[in-house]
Amino acid sequence: MNSRDNRLAHIEKLRQMIAEYNAQPQSVCEEETAQKTQARRRALLLIEQRQRSHYELEQKLCSLGFAPEIIASLLEDFVQSKLIDDKNFAYEWVRQRHQMRGKSKYVLGRELKEKGIDAALRQEALSQIDENTEHETAKKIAAKKAEKITDIPVNNAQYIKNMRSIMGMLARRGFSYSISHTMAQQALEERIEELKESSARA
Repeated sequence: MNSRDNRLAHIEKLRQMIAEYNAQPQSVCEEETAQKTQARRRALLLIEQRQRSHYELEQKLCSLGFAPEIIASLLEDFVQSKLIDDKNFAYEWVRQRHQMRGKSKYVLGRELKEKGIDAALRQEALSQIDENTEHETAKKIAAKKAEKITDIPVNNAQYIKNMRSIMGMLARRGFSYSISHTMAQQALEERIEELKESSARA
């Protein structure tokens, strides 16, 4: 092969390298687009199951192996389109779980913190629950638990056992000892009166 042929071969090689180089960004771009599409699909499925916080969705996508930059870009899009909204998430989390599951303000605050909700939004969401609401919720839970008592306590040991049962239920929902004790005692006394009245009518 003469020098002219060598030069032509070299030029052709350069052309191939340039072509490969020019094609690379497009290939990377296409791959990133495919990954972002897949990440978006998974994220939408997660949101369809239930509303999620920014932090919660970020951690889930990260655990699925998506690249941090793709997750960041996707979540930015979701924030702008209101598909994720930590303020609304926190408000609904407190409202639903307090009303439907009877969870205390303390427990709900802890759950929001675990979901990555910042302190200001936690406080705003928890403001839905005032002292009266907290007491009323605890009262309902205690009364429901007390309904399962079928016999009037015949001694102090049985009375204490019933008290502990009701207080345990309230404690598991995150209510303070003071509220748990007060509402458990009230519910138990009311239940005992109901049982006495029922026995008198029999």
